[in-house]
Amino acid sequence: MTLPALIILIGFLYLNLGHAISSGVSHADDAYMAIGSKNLAYGFGYGTTLTPDGSAGFVKYPAGYTTGPVLVVPVAAMIAVFGNKPWVPGVTTLLINGILIFLLLCIIHKSNLSISFMVWMIVWLLMMYNLTAGKFFEHWNAMLGEMPAALLSILGVFLVSVSNQNKNRFLLAGFVFGLAFMTKMVSLLGFLPVIIWLFILLFRKRDHRKEGIKNLLQVLAAFLIPLLCFDIYKLADLGPAGYLNNYREFFAAFSQWHDPATGGDRSGAGEFFSVIVKRFDTFGSTMGFSVAVLFLCLIIAGILILKRSRYPAVQWSYVLLSSGFLLHFIWWSVLSSGRIRYLLIGLLLGVTALTIIV
Repeated sequence: MTLPALIILIGFLYLNLGHAISSGVSHADDAYMAIGSKNLAYGFGYGTTLTPDGSAGFVKYPAGYTTGPVLVVPVAAMIAVFGNKPWVPGVTTLLINGILIFLLLCIIHKSNLSISFMVWMIVWLLMMYNLTAGKFFEHWNAMLGEMPAALLSILGVFLVSVSNQNKNRFLLAGFVFGLAFMTKMVSLLGFLPVIIWLFILLFRKRDHRKEGIKNLLQVLAAFLIPLLCFDIYKLADLGPAGYLNNYREFFAAFSQWHDPATGGDRSGAGEFFSVIVKRFDTFGSTMGFSVAVLFLCLIIAGILILKRSRYPAVQWSYVLLSSGFLLHFIWWSVLSSGRIRYLLIGLLLGVTALTIIV
């Protein structure tokens, strides 16, 4: 990456640093996850002292942990080094986001697919900043998980689509998507288009089917590595009985999150369309622009990219990112509780897809 680009990136992160230091843990969920990192740093284990019913005790691997070990463990390491300071979780999270942006920009710069790397970088950072300014600004430094999960998903897409000279790109991409899943499970929706794409290539390039199967297996195997590592650690910590019980508690909590009686404003299948309309209204009132405008921009950008771009890698990057956004939007509209925060990963994928037109 060029020196001017690095200076711009450092300046961008500096804008967020003051907020990370001054605000500390500024969100209830942020504080909940930070307590888990503190417990891990002090040797109490991976868990929380804030039980769901408010009683005293320590709960290991609680189902309420919606942010995974990709954030919890590094923050715990920083707390162990610098102490239990209010700024440590935010600065650590911001540092992780900065590293991911740096890696992403290095991949784009090395691929040399954009007419002007500097123009693309500035446009992308401005759009990312504008999307998160205000209501979502805390996500740059809060332990909520959406921002690093989105950046990991974007990084995974570009590893697969534009890093053609890297022989290990499918292994790296699968591992990165695994980290995204271990940060925020909903980021799996951004991984599904990649798997579908690799399946399509198996049938389109029959002469290279053996290589296509190898690529698909590499992505899937690498995706499982972070999951298996954490589960082995959990199994060793809890034992077989505790491990199985932990998963039973998780699936029980997961079913409640998606239960119409407890999952937000969904009151029944008969009101499906009214719920969709309400989601659209929520989006418009919160984001300041209509869903229809966003979809229209994506369609126009897609037509221009697919018809005029000379690079298949650019076209596939757009297809994978926009498909990830679409899956996130469908999930948020139909299955989630409707909080706009839960769409943030999808929105960041969509915004990145728009910038590819540069």
